[in-house]
Amino acid sequence: MALYLTGYADMTLDQVKNFRQWGAITAGHPEYGQVAGVETTSGPLGQRIANAVGFAMAEEHLRARWGARIQDHYTSVIAGDGCLTEGVSQEAIGIAARQKHSRLIVLRDNNGITIDGKVTWPCVTDQKARFATSGWDAVDCDGHDPADIDRALTAAKASPAMITCKTHITFGHAAQDTSKGHGALTSA
Repeated sequence: MALYLTGYADMTLDQVKNFRQWGAITAGHPEYGQVAGVETTSGPLGQRIANAVGFAMAEEHLRARWGARIQDHYTSVIAGDGCLTEGVSQEAIGIAARQKHSRLIVLRDNNGITIDGKVTWPCVTDQKARFATSGWDAVDCDGHDPADIDRALTAAKASPAMITCKTHITFGHAAQDTSKGHGALTSA
């Protein structure tokens, strides 16, 4: 949608309407080279956080070289529970902490669901403790409350920070029936 709204010629409204349909250029997780305007991918799990750490590294370099007047913003990423179960995420958070990226914020969408079902099936990791042990600030918030999200973002402006945003998948659209173990949706 952002590419359509910013005028990319090959991203038409029809392409947007065909999101995730066979033959459309609007893949759910687009890869570099499939459509103009996509510079990197978030498709393979763990890539969002790894890309964000790479961006933060580049931005720290630019800030050191050219000063805060030129480079003075935060890099943030929304990472789901599935992304954090991948090994590359540990390598990324480790290097970010080692390099003390002071303007990197990970917003963890903690909805308890992965593509396979409940996140507790493949992973028992305490993500907040994992980030804290790696040298990150770790903050919690209600992911459905804008004021609480703002409070957490304000509190996270020190070192690399991970904000656990507790959310409910499909909040406001449907009630979730997890009794069958597959996150089946029922109407609210």
